[in-house]
Amino acid sequence: MQKRKSPRVKWSEYAGGLYFITLVTKDRCHYFGKICDGNILYYLSGKVAKSTINQIETIFPYCKLINSVVMPNHIHMVLYIDENKLPYSKRKLNIVNDETIIINKATLCISWLSHIIGHFKSYITRCLHEQGKEFYWQQRYHDHIIRNTEELEMINNYINNNITNWITDCFYNQGV
Repeated sequence: MQKRKSPRVKWSEYAGGLYFITLVTKDRCHYFGKICDGNILYYLSGKVAKSTINQIETIFPYCKLINSVVMPNHIHMVLYIDENKLPYSKRKLNIVNDETIIINKATLCISWLSHIIGHFKSYITRCLHEQGKEFYWQQRYHDHIIRNTEELEMINNYINNNITNWITDCFYNQGV
């Protein structure tokens, strides 16, 4: 099997910092809801997604949700990972015995951000499949490292106006 190239940048450990995340449903299907008259009407999957987003800070105490929006076929989030609150560094692990080596090698392969997103996506999928609902994610996710307050302000405005601007979105009619 060919090893897939990681879409993450090499110069960041994705440990501490601000991240703009976009998660998309498979084939851009409108699993989460529909937008009518400038408001989103959530289906069950959209309600599960909103609820899960609201639990991120409880599940991951080192992560703060800055902003988010659940759209019919995608989710945007701004997450802050506080490097000072991380349970341990994924780069500086003490290897004590063979069993620890196996566990530590597995944790070295994944960043804190990937850990959060992987849990988020799998939890929503599992909840919906347990209720007999069809639901699938597009593989991977898009991330952008937010470097300054101007970028953060621009991204927050984009998220806050996403529902209003839905009709002009290039994926508006896709996945219906």
